[in-house]
Amino acid sequence: MFLAAGDTIRIVTGSAVTTDVLAVLKDDGGNRKRQGYNLTTATTTTVATGAGGIAPNGINAVDYLAVRNKHASSSNLVTVNLVTTDTSGAAITVELGKYTLLAGETLRWMPGVGFSILDANGAIKASSNGTIVTRAVTATSTNSAAATPTEVTELRVTGTGTGTFQFQYNIIYQCTATTTGIMMSVNHTGTVGSAVYNMQWVDTSATAATGAPDQDVVAATGGVVSAMAYRGLSATPAGPTASVDTADSNMLMIVEGTLTVSVDGNLAFWFNTESGTLTSKVMAGSSLILTKVA
Repeated sequence: MFLAAGDTIRIVTGSAVTTDVLAVLKDDGGNRKRQGYNLTTATTTTVATGAGGIAPNGINAVDYLAVRNKHASSSNLVTVNLVTTDTSGAAITVELGKYTLLAGETLRWMPGVGFSILDANGAIKASSNGTIVTRAVTATSTNSAAATPTEVTELRVTGTGTGTFQFQYNIIYQCTATTTGIMMSVNHTGTVGSAVYNMQWVDTSATAATGAPDQDVVAATGGVVSAMAYRGLSATPAGPTASVDTADSNMLMIVEGTLTVSVDGNLAFWFNTESGTLTSKVMAGSSLILTKVA
């Protein structure tokens, strides 16, 4: 974030909530230094002042900025302002970013990325266009013998932010019997204007869709790529599929689509077995790639 001579970056906190600020500043020689602040009142704090590009060792850029709400329960409205001049030379304040940080959240700016929000666990919550959010399952779920859907919580994105997103779930699953089918769905707890997604797999048939996924299709003829297509999101799973080719063996299901969010909420993935008398599970290594595109 380039700073001309006399430009300042200011952090404005809206309430008396303990907030930490870290700024990494760069001079015209490429050298960097850190500045930190512990804010405990509603205040305006100048974290960087541009010295201009010709001043030896003068600050001319912000290379990193993080503002973290340290409070255990209270939120804090944080604004990042650039105080500069317009074309006539008059002083103006440009609002670069404004966000209400919940307890434990961080507002972060990085070169080439822009602003993003980290939740209390350090995971990306909301971000600028082009930022990719990933999730992965690290612990295989227990066998699900229920027809009632269960959220795979390790794949949850808490607070996607608003905008248009593309998502792809790569789900590795197993069934304890070859006759077992599975069901999956994608849901969002905010307000979604539009959403479409497909659930697809390689079919056991080389000529027509049968609803029977097969993870061992190695013949030269290959297999049909089958899919179920859905308009809109729901916690009620799509499906079921008909079977698996081998019991207790890894299968791959790809669920991909797009959604437009107007009110922030959580993105969630749901999974269940087609019947309470059959069992299946989501395996470690299953993942999500979520990209904000607009």
